[in-house]
Amino acid sequence: MVSGAAMLLGTLGGGALGSIDLALPFVARSVLLALAFAMAWLVMHDTGLERRRLHLRTLPAELGLVALAGIRHGWSVRPVRWLYYLGFVQYAFLAWGFYAWQPYLLELIDRGDAIWVAGVVAAGLSLATIAGSIGATRSGWRGWWRPGSRSRRSPATRWWSCWRAPARGAPRC
Repeated sequence: MVSGAAMLLGTLGGGALGSIDLALPFVARSVLLALAFAMAWLVMHDTGLERRRLHLRTLPAELGLVALAGIRHGWSVRPVRWLYYLGFVQYAFLAWGFYAWQPYLLELIDRGDAIWVAGVVAAGLSLATIAGSIGATRSGWRGWWRPGSRSRRSPATRWWSCWRAPARGAPRC
């Protein structure tokens, strides 16, 4: 939900700033990234780790240890390996699709100068992301589950379970 809201705010704010000057959205993004980096540097600390000084000459050995741990605990475990594959493919298609659809959309509607249409569609995508996040959570809206109720699943999950029940030989919900 947060990423969808940030995308909506960024799309609308970037469009508003871009209508003033095309450089302003890039400047605003740079400032926001610098603020996020500063906040992460000051506020986010690893807990449970022992701090020790790292020298440049020991950096390759440390990176090798991290890589070996990732292979041992990630790549060597078959379900996690499939998550790696899935994550790579999902990111590749999403990144390509997000940046590649805009010129084709403007060509489709036969108005190459209507940049605002791409902004409206991007805002719609962010609203769909927010709606999907709400629909996927267990307690996104009040009344989806109550303490003491039999099912604590979202309506979409309950619908899917009931729809698939006959295929598994169970009675319909």
